[in-house]
Formats: sequence, structure tokens, C-alpha cells
Amino acid sequence: MLSFFRHLVISVFFCLALLAAPFSYLQAEQTDMRLPDLFEKLNATSDKATAEVIAGQIWSIWSEHRDDERLSQKLLLGTAQMNAGNLREA
Repeated sequence: MLSFFRHLVISVFFCLALLAAPFSYLQAEQTDMRLPDLFEKLNATSDKATAEVIAGQIWSIWSEHRDDERLSQKLLLGTAQMNAGNLREA
């Protein structure tokens, strides 16, 4: 079951990256020094709750827009709505 969840998380990240491709000028931060450790922890965990927390931390980093705090907040709200299953609101 955990392997399924891990594959699901990776698949979701991949699908979102494909959907975001047309907006590549709004690229998520990939050089943040916090990411390698978080990805390593995500890959190593066997606990669903821990994986969800780590994935949330990764999304938080990807959602940071240093030049536009309002955009950061809207992206976080949209992500929260998506995670809650409120796709229309997201």
C-alpha cells in the first residue's frame, strides 16, 4: 500500500509538471537547498502521514514567490482546495 502511495505522489507531481509546462516561465524553485533532503526523506519514508507532511513541505517551497506574496498565497490556497477535493474552487 505504501509503495502505491509513493508512486501516486510521484505520478501526481509528474502530471502537475506536465500541466504547468505551458507556464514554464513560472517555474517552481528547483535550486532551493531544502529540496534534496526533502526528496530523500520522501523516498525513504514508509509512513503515509509522514509522506504527506514532507510532500506539503515540498509544495510550500515550490509555492514561494519572493516577488509576489499575493501570488504565493493564491497558489497555496489553490493547492489546499485541490488537496481537499474542491477542484472547481482550486
